[in-house]
Amino acid sequence: MSKHKHKPPKTGTPNNVVQLLTAGNGQSSVAAAREAYDRGMRLRERNQLDGSAKAFHEAIAADPHFVDALNDLGLTLVRQNNLSEAMSQFKRALELRPDHPHAQNNLGVLWLRLGNHDEAIPYFERAARAAPHLKAIHANLEIARRERDAARRHTFAASPAPHPDSSADRPTITLCLIAKNEAAYLPKLFESAREAVDEIVLVDTGSTDDTVAIGKSFNAKVVRYEWRADFAAAKNEALKHATGQWVLFLDGDMAIEEGGAAKIQAAVASGIAGAYNINIHSPLADGVSEDIVAQPWLFQNAPGVEWEGAIHERILPSLQAAGLQPAHTDVVVYHFGYASREAVQRRASRNFAALRQRIESGWDNPIAHYYLGTTLITLSRPAEAIAELKKAIADSRLHWRLRANSHLSLIRAHALNGEPQAALQCAEEAVALYPKDRMAWTYRGQVAAGMSNHHLAIESFVRALEAHDVAGAEATVLHMSDASLHHELAKSLAFTGRFAEAIQHFDQSIDNRQPADRKRLAQSMIVFLLFALGKRDEAKRRLSAESLIEETMAAIDSVAASTGNRDRVPDFCRWLESANCLTDAVRARLGQSARNPISRANELAQYARALRDRGDLIHSAIEFERAVALAPELPGLHYELGALYSAVGDSLRAAQAFVAELSINPKHALSAHDVGVLYAKDGDLREAANWFELCLTLDPTNEIAQKNLTEAKRCLAKMG
Repeated sequence: MSKHKHKPPKTGTPNNVVQLLTAGNGQSSVAAAREAYDRGMRLRERNQLDGSAKAFHEAIAADPHFVDALNDLGLTLVRQNNLSEAMSQFKRALELRPDHPHAQNNLGVLWLRLGNHDEAIPYFERAARAAPHLKAIHANLEIARRERDAARRHTFAASPAPHPDSSADRPTITLCLIAKNEAAYLPKLFESAREAVDEIVLVDTGSTDDTVAIGKSFNAKVVRYEWRADFAAAKNEALKHATGQWVLFLDGDMAIEEGGAAKIQAAVASGIAGAYNINIHSPLADGVSEDIVAQPWLFQNAPGVEWEGAIHERILPSLQAAGLQPAHTDVVVYHFGYASREAVQRRASRNFAALRQRIESGWDNPIAHYYLGTTLITLSRPAEAIAELKKAIADSRLHWRLRANSHLSLIRAHALNGEPQAALQCAEEAVALYPKDRMAWTYRGQVAAGMSNHHLAIESFVRALEAHDVAGAEATVLHMSDASLHHELAKSLAFTGRFAEAIQHFDQSIDNRQPADRKRLAQSMIVFLLFALGKRDEAKRRLSAESLIEETMAAIDSVAASTGNRDRVPDFCRWLESANCLTDAVRARLGQSARNPISRANELAQYARALRDRGDLIHSAIEFERAVALAPELPGLHYELGALYSAVGDSLRAAQAFVAELSINPKHALSAHDVGVLYAKDGDLREAANWFELCLTLDPTNEIAQKNLTEAKRCLAKMG
């Protein structure tokens, strides 16, 4: 089977590290500028970067046309990890001298570090033409081209896979997974993988449901394994039992796309690479966005290949050490573990405790701060998340994709923390550094829309639609579909009075993959805007064709608020009445009968969540208050309102909301925990401990509550 072995490509340079170049001559006719420049160079050699940057600024102030000083200031800023300002200095140098080879090269290196090969290569090419004698530039160009080629996605046929016995020479594949209580998902996974793999190895870490029985029914090799809070160790146990020439490693709550089995077989038979990235799509609980990550989980079962890391485990380092550099594929695997808010919260609580423990034990890695920051966002602790994400961004060791993700998460954290201006500033920096990142533009648009800057929002959503969804290896890319972006764009267009364009984009947002309620909302918005344009016949036709009368009236306030047209609601309702569209819903809206308060509260809560997710916390709280007033007995509303007040620093209202949630839902452990957090922040540790104990009584598995209780008791004991 040697023809299926893959050899890593030879490199054409001594190493695979791009090189920044200093001009080093300080050509300036101004003596003061030259002296400051020389001082900046000396200070940088001694690694006194703040002093070096200050000296270069002095040189530029003395001679604004000092190109070498601009270039070397950029180099110092790169070493300080101030990449956006470094980029500005390199660009200023090129404005003054477009053929400056060092500035061209350095801007190319910076773009390459930011993962943008298409921007980097032209700069290297121009630098090479300007200074053909500089070997470092040619080496950088070769590295950039090689990385671009490696990043290309290979497409494989999705035709039906041949029968397993049809080719004796076909590479064999083992599906490996670890699982605990995944009985609800496993049949879908195994069915989707049936035509792709020859063997299944299931490592069970203590299931109490039918996980093991289901595995055996699919002829899986079931291995019982005592859980040791170490994901890498459990996954390596699965690898020990894999006999296939290739391994496909998935989670229990995943499923391969239709046609994906044939693509997997075609990839391993192609000989293109010894490992492949597959695209993991995780639909999120909001129903409109998803995480996408390219993971190297299809690989040769080679000696030395193993997982590392107790949490957020990785296999890429060992693949690379074995010479198995992954190639990209178009294979999609769906991951359903983030589709419910409860599952996301449970996962976040587990990850928080493990990450905090590893950091406290001395894990010095920017990845830890990145993951901790994103986990804190999920746990509605944005202020703490901001601090962790800034630590990650400040560390030059962070991979470009994770750096981009950190910028995006920082936008979300500032928005959730009630800091829209800071969120917008972060978004501006993100689109400057990552101009091809769809979510950088999306978040910029959402923040702008939340600040009622709809012209900026429109520009941002248009740019987001132009950007491609590119997944980075072992680094999640948050993605929003075209349909969802058209929906966001349409709302901002409607706010600016561009109703006809808004209708076009609402039409484009109607996608069968969208949640049904979102599709109906878009259809209702189209009807409302047609009415606003005076196209009453077309509006009525749409109402009748889609049977939308009930849905349109149910969502009318959200429709009107989402398009900035609340004042048109009474006229719209009267038109429906005069157009013989009078239904119970219309009568209810006109005050002729009572509406279902629970249904109305759910509609308001849905709109409030949309406002919250785009950072408009004040208006979100107003809508949640309206929902609670209509249906105070509806579970979950008080808690969401409390989390919102907690995020904006209103501890009193937050506590009242959490207690209200417990009064109608006495088993809601998170409410008890969050009341404890509020008391701890106010310095009342004894009361905080009582609430943490209540939380643990309701949910003994809550590791964060256990940690907080331990800390509160430790502090109380110390205080005597």
